[in-house]
Amino acid sequence: MVESLVSFLIFLIVVVVVAGIVLWAVGRWFPEVYVPARYIVGAIALIAILYGLLGLIRGGALGLP
Repeated sequence: MVESLVSFLIFLIVVVVVAGIVLWAVGRWFPEVYVPARYIVGAIALIAILYGLLGLIRGGALGLP
């Protein structure tokens, strides 16, 4: 149970860091597309996080009724 929770937290940190680096790069080199890129990168990061959370819940690591 603890292993899957820790692996999900590591996955969460990786997704947030990668999204931040992508947004920094877009803002630095392509400032005209920064606002739409925020929405696209945010949506992809949210989908990845929810998919990882789904695997965590399916694995039974969280005590849900």
